[in-house]
Order: sequence, then structure tokens, then C-alpha cells
Amino acid sequence: RKEASPPRGADGGGSAGREALRAAVAEEASMDNMRAYIDCLGDDVSPDTGGDLPSRALRCLFALSESSGSRAERLAMVGGEFGPLVEGTGGTRALVPALLSFLGRCPRDSSEQYLTLLV
Repeated sequence: RKEASPPRGADGGGSAGREALRAAVAEEASMDNMRAYIDCLGDDVSPDTGGDLPSRALRCLFALSESSGSRAERLAMVGGEFGPLVEGTGGTRALVPALLSFLGRCPRDSSEQYLTLLV
């Protein structure tokens, strides 16, 4: 599925911010990339819930939730607030509100809806 371009400024000023998101979701899942995963779920970056960026971000989040070795790491994942991926792109964001917002946009019984619920 093809991604729609986000509004200018929604991803750190254009293609550079979008490329940073693509690079983050292409790497092995890491807590260091939590802000990128959260950003990929936003309707400003990914209006199509079935697009490549949100799908990859959800897979990374699922991998993190499954591989987290410690309770503290799992708690940090759901309770943490993550700063901007690119300077000047806004304040901190938390995972659970981003997941709930994304879930509300997912088509009923879609693979994205199921994976979001698993995360």
C-alpha cells in the first residue's frame, strides 16, 4: 500500500524527517526508537493505517513487547514519555495514547487492528 505524504512540518520539516522514521523502522526493534514508532502511528504521518510505516512500527513494538527481558523495560515502554525524534518537532508523546488513537482509525477486523491489540 502506498503512503500519503504528511503535511509539511508534521515529520520534522519534510522528507528528512520521514526518512529518519523509515530508517528507524528498518532497524532491529529498540527502545531507542520508541519515538519513531509512536510517530509512525500518527495520522499526520500515516493517514492510511495499512501503510508501510505503521505496519513496520507495529511489528517493532510487538517485537519489543515480546522480547523485553525485564519488568522495568516493559513498564518504561508503556509508562514512558518519549522526546522528539527530530529537534523542533514537538513535545513528548506516550505509547498507550498513540496506540489507542491508531486503533480507533483501524478498519474493523484488519490485521493492523489485531496487531495493535497484541501490542
